[in-house]
Amino acid sequence: MAELKLENIQKKFGSTQVIKNLNLTIRDGEFFSFVGPSGCGKSTILNLIAGLEAETGGAIYFDGEPISQLSPKDRDVALVFQSYALYPHMRVFDNIAFPLKMRKVPQAEIAAEVERVSGLLGINALLQRKPAALSGGERQRVALARAIIRRPRVFLMDEPLSNLDAQLRVQMRAELKRLHQEIKITTVYVTHDQQEAMSLSDRIAVLYEGEVQQYGLPEEVYAKPGNLFVAGFIGSPPMRFIPATVVKNNPLEVRVNGVSFSPKAKNTPTTDKVVLGIRPEDIAVSTQRGAYEAKVILAEYSGAGYWVDLDWQGIKLKGFAALDAGINQTGKAFFNILIDKCHFFDAQTGQRL
Repeated sequence: MAELKLENIQKKFGSTQVIKNLNLTIRDGEFFSFVGPSGCGKSTILNLIAGLEAETGGAIYFDGEPISQLSPKDRDVALVFQSYALYPHMRVFDNIAFPLKMRKVPQAEIAAEVERVSGLLGINALLQRKPAALSGGERQRVALARAIIRRPRVFLMDEPLSNLDAQLRVQMRAELKRLHQEIKITTVYVTHDQQEAMSLSDRIAVLYEGEVQQYGLPEEVYAKPGNLFVAGFIGSPPMRFIPATVVKNNPLEVRVNGVSFSPKAKNTPTTDKVVLGIRPEDIAVSTQRGAYEAKVILAEYSGAGYWVDLDWQGIKLKGFAALDAGINQTGKAFFNILIDKCHFFDAQTGQRL
């Protein structure tokens, strides 16, 4: 295991800067995820840590020791890819054992280690099969076993669950979390799936256009998004944003559709325009009279209730209605907005107030 430090990391491909001054410390034994949209630089960070790409500037440290000059094989990292990268002509046993065979570990020790690691992942019964005879989830377990058997200092995982169907992804998320709790190896995980990142990770970093927008505990990033991008990216369904006008400062008062709100803000807006953000799960919709009336645009059944798209005097919102709320697809509804559930952002800078 190792503490991983990224110091002023930059990466350019030609004139395009993909990573911009990345400074981050990933703790020893931590499960840390980079999450962000496609093309934001997530996989490039993994490649830099692994030594598959050279950084343009900055340095990478394992336990305080610089590793930038080390070749990939000398960095003692294990990569798990979304493509599994198994050898099709080898049995599962030989795929898992391959890293130890390359080190010329004695056969008896190899057999014992394969048995131990395959037991961790519940694939003992598959050891004599070849990859073609396995399901996607089984292949992913074999790829993980091959990485674990090396006992690396750092695991690097690049969207390892993206090829699995939805139900299997949920099962494998639980397996990965359980596995990390058992082996406690420092893990750097990359995904575009924010739900996956939040459920697996000790901490997450939200990446956009090569820059970390915010990092911290998943619940902190969710509850207090630092800017408009993070607020819109983290959460499903995503947060809804409403333009608002500042009525006064100290204390802050803003107005939306003739309704005034007085949020607790640490910062003063740079202009008289702010953005109110609210998550759909925090807007309770029903046909019983409430604070505000709106027109129902669409109601989507979700099993536990309905996600309801609303038109509130020209402002589009999304809320949640219970199964017995009596929502009609073309009727009217009522909803409440609680001030302590709202988020406010500077309209010019996008930063949280």
